[in-house]
Amino acid sequence: EQERQDILRPYLVTKARRGVIGRSRYAQRLRQQIREAFDNCQTTCGSVLVFGEPGTEKDNIAALIHYGSDYRRQPIIKVDCARLQASGAELFGRVGGKPGLLEALGQGTLILNNVEELPESLVGAIAQLLTQQTYHPVNRDRETPAPERTSSAHVILISERPIAAVDKVVDAQIKVPPLRVRKADIENYVNYYISVVSRARG
Repeated sequence: EQERQDILRPYLVTKARRGVIGRSRYAQRLRQQIREAFDNCQTTCGSVLVFGEPGTEKDNIAALIHYGSDYRRQPIIKVDCARLQASGAELFGRVGGKPGLLEALGQGTLILNNVEELPESLVGAIAQLLTQQTYHPVNRDRETPAPERTSSAHVILISERPIAAVDKVVDAQIKVPPLRVRKADIENYVNYYISVVSRARG
């Protein structure tokens, strides 16, 4: 258990920063999509693609999905795809070596951030994880096939745009609208941040 905690600790997401702010139809639709993703989490080890422009708090949406699901008491981790090893050892582990994040995570939630930066060598492995819930640890002995392992993790992918390699195999997609099209929510945002600053300054 200690080894598991040590593996996950650098990637842990401890909470969602806030709920969805605003009362516009965009905000209401976003809440509905998050609730539908909750339902998906409760019935299957599903996957969700959250995409939108920079600054739309997609990582917070991912955390809201996790903490509203049956997985809420399980760990949630966030991994930056731009920093993943091309071999995939960080995620999948090595045969006879250190366990990967998926094995340590168990039934928790894996957030893959910046999916558009995913190394090309890992696209097929991630597609397999999404469609079959299976993966292969990295094997240095290329002549010996690596054993197939099953993952019970829920996977949330975050991207600034839809990704052709994964958008056809995820169970749900959530497009997060930018604030400029949610003008009815601006007053709610202003009041929210005024209250945050006021509490911080007493």
